[in-house]
Amino acid sequence: MVSTSEKSTASGSGILNDVYQSIFQPGEVNDGVLKVMNGAFIGLFVILSLLVYGTGGSWHVIALLFIAVGLFVSVQWFISEFKKIEVQKNNEKKDESKESASSTGSNITRKRNQSSAASRKPKRLNLDFFTETYDITFYLKYIATWPDIFNVAETPNGNLMGYVMGKVEGKGENWHGHVTALTVGPEYRRLGLGKTLMHFLEDASEKM
Repeated sequence: MVSTSEKSTASGSGILNDVYQSIFQPGEVNDGVLKVMNGAFIGLFVILSLLVYGTGGSWHVIALLFIAVGLFVSVQWFISEFKKIEVQKNNEKKDESKESASSTGSNITRKRNQSSAASRKPKRLNLDFFTETYDITFYLKYIATWPDIFNVAETPNGNLMGYVMGKVEGKGENWHGHVTALTVGPEYRRLGLGKTLMHFLEDASEKM
């Protein structure tokens, strides 16, 4: 069992490590470091205010208090600018995902390869709990039997965005396509990719 003192020591060393990394290895703005810094400034303001009162309004202490306030305001401004940069970077990443999704028309490919490699790509998306999963033999069966309606959407650099698999069945007027599985990666949802994949399956079903 870990004692309370050991937990406190571990917590304190973690905060010191965050402070060290924020100074010597700058990166994203750390909320824990900000709390420590703001607490230190508040403590400094309290001490200087007490000194001003205790010294009867010494101009030296008052000058230090104004310098501390100016430093605090400057640090807060820099932090706000860093946060704006972080938000901008996140927005750029989202825009890249949207651009990749918008070009899916030219990047949706029909998988006719009856190898296990062709079925492993969809399995990567199946980690999402909203996706119904099957064993590898099931995918191979669909690739071999209905290759024209086993469609995979990829980004220009080959990352899997989504897939649809289905089959055709029935005779005469009852001939119709059936959607077995349709899924889109979480980062590519709400961009119309699922609708695009459905159109591919419908068109392919009508031509078979």
